[in-house]
Amino acid sequence: MDSQPVGNNEDWKPVIPALDTDDLGQACEWVEKLRGSGPRIFKVGSQLFTRVGPKAVELVLERGCGVFLDLKFHDIPNTVAQAARAAVTLGVTMFNVHASGGKRMMEAAVHAAQEETLKRGLPRVPWVLAVTVLTSLEREDLGELGLKEEVSHWVAVWSQAALRAGVNGIVSSPRELAMLRQKYGQKILLVTPGIRTAQRNLADDQRRVSDPSWALEQGADHLVMGRGLLESPDPLQFLKKIEGDSTTPHYSKPVDNTG
Repeated sequence: MDSQPVGNNEDWKPVIPALDTDDLGQACEWVEKLRGSGPRIFKVGSQLFTRVGPKAVELVLERGCGVFLDLKFHDIPNTVAQAARAAVTLGVTMFNVHASGGKRMMEAAVHAAQEETLKRGLPRVPWVLAVTVLTSLEREDLGELGLKEEVSHWVAVWSQAALRAGVNGIVSSPRELAMLRQKYGQKILLVTPGIRTAQRNLADDQRRVSDPSWALEQGADHLVMGRGLLESPDPLQFLKKIEGDSTTPHYSKPVDNTG
């Protein structure tokens, strides 16, 4: 069974625009404006999904695009497994779980997604991504939780557990991309938020950030971009400029990471 997302190596697009709004009409405008730039995956996160539910996913799919369901499942294994099955029924391209939920929880998500896809006779299993350390957290934040090591240590630890659980990719900040790419090569998909194009706004709560070009150089396959892209004067032109620097994904093909 194929585990590839929308598109292929020839039409791969690295930027995933984040539909960070609770207004379905606004989300629709963004999708309509950007979908013409090629095969595109859009992020549907907790803000939009909590407000309008599956309609947000349907909006994107009806326009021939893929969905990254960014709900960061983190619960007991059985509950996360059921959430993974629900994600499959929605037809998303990829969804994520929190690596800190543990190996058994992540395995439950991976296996449930595979089983539900087979049960429904669907051609592709959604990619399961593991979120390591949120981009809003720095070392002092982890210290307040009793985690004394550097952020990179926990990204490495949770990434290793995620790969053993069989996930397809890792979500990390741009700062950890080079470490992950060097360690895992083309075995995994690397997705990074925290992409900025100008001086960070004081109201911005993301801390471990970078510009798009640097993140791609460090090994990112996909850049999740919200404010920096959608608030630019010409989002479509800006998107084309970013993606003009990248033509080949680092991630070659799905592999069995359970061994």
